[in-house]
Amino acid sequence: AHRAMAQDDLVTLARGKQIMDEIRKVVGKILAQRRIQIAELSQDLDIRNMLAFGLVTAAGIIAIVLSVDHLVAFNRQLRRRETSEAALQMRSREIELSADMTNALQTVPTREESLLVIADYSSQIVTDLTGALYTYNNSRDQLVLSASWGNPALKAELAESFAADQCWALRRGTPYLAIPAAP
Repeated sequence: AHRAMAQDDLVTLARGKQIMDEIRKVVGKILAQRRIQIAELSQDLDIRNMLAFGLVTAAGIIAIVLSVDHLVAFNRQLRRRETSEAALQMRSREIELSADMTNALQTVPTREESLLVIADYSSQIVTDLTGALYTYNNSRDQLVLSASWGNPALKAELAESFAADQCWALRRGTPYLAIPAAP
């Protein structure tokens, strides 16, 4: 009986081992499928992470570009405003000097003094230009250098007199700015 029982135990044990081996195979298959699913999910997660990183990076780059663009536009507007303010200040100064010159001209008794006043104020009004004032001579056939201002080297090149028909401003009836030709 002991032997029959031992044999039954062996059969039960063999059957238990067989069941356990089948369970291990099933569990192994399930684990293999889970590993495949985990790998697929991991790949999917990696792709999503890369896409998210790309989107965040792109959004950051766009934000930087827009910030730089706004900064450049702001600086451009600031420079325009500074230029406008400087132009207004310069124009205001020119008007102030012109009014002062008018007052000074009303107080000078001679033509010679008025020419000195014109030259002095003109050099203050147009500080970066060389200029001259020509007036008609008594016979009105020539324009004569009466006052000049600006760069001494350029002033030395001014004609002492010339015929009225040689003056482009008189010919055209509008102011004329003479710009020397480049060498």
